[in-house]
Amino acid sequence: STMTDAELYAHYKRTAAAEDLRFFLRGGKSPALLARARAITHPTARDLALLREAWRIERAADERAAGIPAIGTEGWHRQTRGESVDDVGVL
Repeated sequence: STMTDAELYAHYKRTAAAEDLRFFLRGGKSPALLARARAITHPTARDLALLREAWRIERAADERAAGIPAIGTEGWHRQTRGESVDDVGVL
C-alpha cells in the first residue's frame, strides 16, 4: 500500500536520527569514537551533534599532526598560493 505524504513524513521524522547515526558509522573514525557511536541505542539530535563535533575535533587534530594547516591560517594561505615556508621572508 502507498503511504500518504503525512504518513511518509511521520516515518522519516521517526527514523531520521537512527538513519543519521547509521550514516555516521560509515567512513573513517577512531575506534573510541566508533565505540561511542555504537553504544547509542536510541539516538537523539543532541547525540548526533556531539558525535559530529567530536569527529570534527579528531579530524582537525589528525590534519594538524599530518602538517595540513587549518583553513584560513597563514599556512593555509601560503599553501593555496603554492608558496613554501622558505618563500616567506623573515621580517
